[in-house]
Amino acid sequence: MAFSRSVNEEKAYISFNLDPRTKLLILMVVSLLSVVISDFFFLLMLFDLVLLFAILSKANIIKIWKYVKPTIWLIIPVFLIQTIFSYEKYGPLVILPETWNLIGGFVLISVGSLFYAGSICLRILILAVSSSLFSLTTDSNDFLHALRKIGFPYEIAVVTGLIIYFLPMVISETTSVRNALETRGVSIRKGRFLSRLMTFRILITAILMNFIEKSKFQAMAMDSRGFNSKIRRTTICDLKLKVNDYVIMIVVVAIFAGIFYYFWEEINFLENIFDYFGNIFNPN
Repeated sequence: MAFSRSVNEEKAYISFNLDPRTKLLILMVVSLLSVVISDFFFLLMLFDLVLLFAILSKANIIKIWKYVKPTIWLIIPVFLIQTIFSYEKYGPLVILPETWNLIGGFVLISVGSLFYAGSICLRILILAVSSSLFSLTTDSNDFLHALRKIGFPYEIAVVTGLIIYFLPMVISETTSVRNALETRGVSIRKGRFLSRLMTFRILITAILMNFIEKSKFQAMAMDSRGFNSKIRRTTICDLKLKVNDYVIMIVVVAIFAGIFYYFWEEINFLENIFDYFGNIFNPN
């Protein structure tokens, strides 16, 4: 397909021969649980399970780290901000002196704020690692075919595939451009702030120009393969759910339902949504 990545060795990393629809269901369940549940210890357990699955699937851990590494720069400031300004202030650890005007007695760090900030960071890590793992262990052609089997229109399936594989493409392109600049004696890691800022501008400009060039060839490749054609498309290999796919789907849905039921009191915003729509359709 047109949006297949330049490095096409994903199939070598697949040890669990699962259908892309099964992997997509697992990704959706993990993402949903990490978003709606804020319990720190549950998120820590979920993150450990994602890491365990990444190890057992024999995915390229180095590639996963490269994909997740940019989120570290997001996690650090998020953790600091949430620790200081979180509304969870039970178990104070650091309190500003009462003699300080305006902010005297303010709880700077507390046990509650640390757990809250840790939960936010774990959510980001879970989403980053699980999506990277899905991208590395799922062939782009199989994923596109799986979306069409689910019922997505071909155009929407292609756009969805492009969005999912955009992050690995950006990381790979950024690494290539940065290495090319460093071989010419230009580095964004060394020098004064202004010189590094100018180098960063050059890096962003080169990446944008490369993506514009790639998008032109992408459009040409898609047109040459009849992207807008109304003729029914066929595939070389048809995806079929196997017994292990059905078993894993049932187990995942059962576990999701059990966890959802156990944490139902914590997921109070869903009750508010149901009450809101209930009042709309049944005002009496």
